[in-house]
Amino acid sequence: MEELPDPVDTSTTPPALESVKYRPATNVMTVEHLMTFTSGLFYPSGAVPDWDKDIKNTYTAPQDEANPAGGFIKGIKKGLPGIPLKFEPGTDWAYGWSSDILGFVIEKATGQSLEIYMKENIFDPLGMTRTSFYLSPHIKENKVGMSYRRPKDEVFQPWDHRFYEENPDKLFALCGGAYLLSSARDYLTLLRHLLRLHSNTLPPDVKPIISQETLITKVFEPALSPHARKSIEGVLGSIVTYAKTGGAQWGHGGMALALDNWKAESEGTKPKLRKAGSAFWFGFLNTSHFIDPSTGVAAVLQVQTLPPLPLDQRILRMGTALEGLLYQGLVE
Repeated sequence: MEELPDPVDTSTTPPALESVKYRPATNVMTVEHLMTFTSGLFYPSGAVPDWDKDIKNTYTAPQDEANPAGGFIKGIKKGLPGIPLKFEPGTDWAYGWSSDILGFVIEKATGQSLEIYMKENIFDPLGMTRTSFYLSPHIKENKVGMSYRRPKDEVFQPWDHRFYEENPDKLFALCGGAYLLSSARDYLTLLRHLLRLHSNTLPPDVKPIISQETLITKVFEPALSPHARKSIEGVLGSIVTYAKTGGAQWGHGGMALALDNWKAESEGTKPKLRKAGSAFWFGFLNTSHFIDPSTGVAAVLQVQTLPPLPLDQRILRMGTALEGLLYQGLVE
């Protein structure tokens, strides 16, 4: 892609650019690096923001209609001579802009917008009618508002600040890591499709959106080195500790992988929870999901609240309680 400038290796992005120490990256960034989040691309970290204000980052910035991908990448660069990387591509794991850049690569390779490509290859075949990058009237009338838990008294209040570009006429850069809108039912439809594909129980008239071999050997197969595994476990932090997971890995499907059965306690009990080999992840607004192939269970929890996990531990405890109830209701 001509829009992608040469990356530079830097672990921080301080305000004073003249104080930044950087060098050209040696390794070539590949599509596999983007899929496994080993590209070096990362979300800049800093002090915990005031969640009761507009969120200001590359996702919320005005977009470049003439050059959407280039404008987005300019926002990532923040004045640096290249895209900042936390490490050499392929040498570690970091949560960051990988899905967004991968989306731009798909658009370049297919000649289609990410909306059209995903609509033709995923949404329409699965009947996901309330999933899109654009806030259509059909989606808007069913959209759940966002809430914010105030730290002073832990009471929820409506959160009506700028989070991303909602105006379809001003949305030009379709970011694979942030902008997709969906319903819990649509998301569960996707997860059930993958679950049934994994167990080879798809109806004969349903065409899989991915091959079973790729699903099993890539999406559900650990892809990280021991060193990189420590990085994802560091990001998951209290979630790994709370769930007593035995650690986590990462596959090629944008999801973490449980290395052991989850053993979190819920209100003094130890409910049955997702099993080793389950794929899972969560979103910024405390939306979460998991697929447990060994048990044959997939679940979605969409909360629409800030602050995000792991800052709001109540969300984690609530999700565990609901998951325990789900497994309790299974017929042996």
